[in-house]
Amino acid sequence: MKSIIRKGAALMLFMAMVINCFSVSPIYAQEDNVNSGETMTEIENSENNMEEGFSSEDVTLPEENENNIPEKDQITHDTQIQDNEVVEDKKEVSTPVPGDASLVNYFYVGYPYLQAPASQEFVLSFGTGTENISRIVLKYQKDNGNLIELENSRQSGELYVFKKDFTESDKGTYKVIGFSYFVDSQEYTISFSDLEMDVRFGVNQEYDGFGENEGYTIDENGNEVEESNEINDSMAQAIESSVVSLDGSNVASTEDLVESVLKENVQTPQNNSRRKRSITTYSENNPLVICIDPGHGGSESGTVVVDGSLEKNMNLKIAMYLKEELEQYKNVKVVMTRTSDVYVSLQDRAKIAANAGATALVSIHINATGWGTQSSVSGAEVYYPHANYNAAVSETGKNLAQNILNELVGLGLNNLGIKVKYVYDTNTGEPAHDPAYDYPDGSVGDYYGVIRYSKELGVAGIIVEHAMSDNWNDFNNFLSSDAKLKNLGVADATGIAKAFGLSKISREEIDQMAEANKNVLAEGTYEIQSSLNTGYVLDVDASSMIDGGNVQIYQSNGSGAQGWKVTKDSKGYLTFTNVNSGKVLDVKNSQTSNNTNVWQYASNGSYAQKWIAVKSGNGYEILSALNPEFALDVNGSITANGTNVQIYTRNDSGAQKWIFSSYKTLEQKREELLEANKNVLAEGTYEIQSSLNTGYVLDV
Repeated sequence: MKSIIRKGAALMLFMAMVINCFSVSPIYAQEDNVNSGETMTEIENSENNMEEGFSSEDVTLPEENENNIPEKDQITHDTQIQDNEVVEDKKEVSTPVPGDASLVNYFYVGYPYLQAPASQEFVLSFGTGTENISRIVLKYQKDNGNLIELENSRQSGELYVFKKDFTESDKGTYKVIGFSYFVDSQEYTISFSDLEMDVRFGVNQEYDGFGENEGYTIDENGNEVEESNEINDSMAQAIESSVVSLDGSNVASTEDLVESVLKENVQTPQNNSRRKRSITTYSENNPLVICIDPGHGGSESGTVVVDGSLEKNMNLKIAMYLKEELEQYKNVKVVMTRTSDVYVSLQDRAKIAANAGATALVSIHINATGWGTQSSVSGAEVYYPHANYNAAVSETGKNLAQNILNELVGLGLNNLGIKVKYVYDTNTGEPAHDPAYDYPDGSVGDYYGVIRYSKELGVAGIIVEHAMSDNWNDFNNFLSSDAKLKNLGVADATGIAKAFGLSKISREEIDQMAEANKNVLAEGTYEIQSSLNTGYVLDVDASSMIDGGNVQIYQSNGSGAQGWKVTKDSKGYLTFTNVNSGKVLDVKNSQTSNNTNVWQYASNGSYAQKWIAVKSGNGYEILSALNPEFALDVNGSITANGTNVQIYTRNDSGAQKWIFSSYKTLEQKREELLEANKNVLAEGTYEIQSSLNTGYVLDV
């Protein structure tokens, strides 16, 4: 398999889809806690801070006997970054809003190195061409310069072409930041950094890292061997030629060429290799690799749980449950650092992950305060790599940590936050260097060895502390049975799946399901009744006109808030547009989990706004295109005004069955009633008798 990026080849393609012992001397460590979208910085003194508690690794892993001396100004810089994050997280944003990054197929840069004067050409493949995008703007920046916006010069289907003429005076290096797209006057933004895409090019100047991603081939033993340029170069020329002449007639051929490149050029990460992965869409041939690391083992028992059991055994059970659940998802490969009670060094754990090509290593632990068996501290926390070195690994770890913690908190565990941890000089309380633990760029190392060693090999290592082993409430609620340990493992797997956009059903299978059911429900404008009680229909709360207006069931009243226009795209996916607001039925934050809210939102063409109708008895199930294992559902099967509508795992209940009837406004219903009964009573002068007793008549 060959690299898709070569020095001298006019091609750059980026594919997106989709934590152990006390130190000999006291150690200061900085932890950045992230809870509910906020970032906080605090100093932990391992002797004096009785509110934070020690990670169980601090107690049992002699290898982590680290008297690290981080560099002061480096920590100051990182703290400033974290402070900036606080400001950004709390900033109220009206417009623009984040776009759907899952719609990014690939991005093409014509010349990684451009010899000016010459034209640079970019091609963005985004969505399916059915998103009703009115305008799209590419954003790039000259190093240390201002942000530049570039309108697309032409479009065909899902392909958007941008062209810019550069002169000799434009000499320098540039980074493509991302782009904005507009649907119904609403601006949506997508940042390439969120997709771990580092897109650069140089104009009469080589940028840092240019040429490092040379083409290479991996043999059957996993070793790099020499390769020829011919295939890559000819393919680059073919794509370039196709893109340059893009006029609408050759979209399919351009897409086929790109797909061919992607299939031929999947990179296999190697141990000690720091090549940037330019393909991050996972498939059967290019699976996401996750390394699961049951903490401790063998001679290292970890902490002792309140009932006398050992942490290492609980860690292994949780890890095996995690493996079992995660392997039910598509396009993921799971590797283990141990599957039995054996000792594995921290370095070897990281090497196992790197040699397998893992994107992340998830180290499974049970926490302990070290203050005895009656600790009042309870809850879960997750440690991830700091951003001073290999920021992309840090971002991957942070996102993964937050998603896993969300699921654990969902089980009822107290939220102790996601954190990074540094090491301080214990005599001064100030950060300082220690060559034994600094990263290659001279920045301070992460405190926990399994995270540090993993980062050095390009793997995002995180430590999941599931509960407090010395807290009886945590033990009774989350650790006291295999069933409860399984709940923890399943929560971890769910968090991993959400972090990387995994599904138990592939996109190809979902597309096939949409195609098979595209004629089940005809396009039209409908009142959508609940089969629990057909007098209650799908309704937008208070006839809201805003993004995020809640969707509920309410007694039928003929208002526009209860009318839904059903349209379908070329693949058979349905979109439900509210007659009153013009906004569409949308799964909040594109999350696929039980009880996720459904609301209305401006149309953006994302899968959160696409649905599949499946015939069910005398009604229909409405399945989410994000994952058709989840259906539109009436919360608690309650038929009352204001009952919330959500998605929930398909269960064939009446709460998930809907009946479609032609939508008519009150005016239309009145006109129909008049028309149907206009000849029932002839004109004339009458005495109007009561049917109860005809001796009584209508009287003034």
